[in-house]
Amino acid sequence: LDCATRQIRLLKPEPVLRSPTLKARIRHVTLTSRPTHEALLYTWGSPVDRRPMSLDGFNVAVTANLSSALQHLRHEDHPRVLSVDALCINQDDKDERRELVLIMRDIYEAATKVLAWLGEASKDSDLAMDLVDKGMADKVLQRQSRESSAFKKLCPRPYWTRIWILQELAV
Repeated sequence: LDCATRQIRLLKPEPVLRSPTLKARIRHVTLTSRPTHEALLYTWGSPVDRRPMSLDGFNVAVTANLSSALQHLRHEDHPRVLSVDALCINQDDKDERRELVLIMRDIYEAATKVLAWLGEASKDSDLAMDLVDKGMADKVLQRQSRESSAFKKLCPRPYWTRIWILQELAV
């Protein structure tokens, strides 16, 4: 990447109808070109629990949690463009990592949407997320109910323990 020109990589997963297996392409863009993209927040998960995917025609292995997120977030019939740190930042290049961490806020702010992958759905996670969407989680927690139980199960997920969570929520 040419970090001097604020160049970044974006991931373009193939739509489900075009490819039942997980395939994606990487494209280089500059932030100054105002690329249309969504940013993905997630936990990497176990480095030893990996799943295959095709990236620019090469077989690569990604963590099971990232694979699950990408499988679920792919659109049915049209591509999605995502900023995904594990794939869009060369993790073996310390200089690149340092430079991109410095502009991470700009990458999130430039995104049309920031998606938070909390993990696979559980039997009551939809109920918990409905409470969050309606802004009612604080009211529900004041009494014991099925809804409060669902919300309490959502809170200890690994996503909330990530080191960058406070910075991301602030942005």
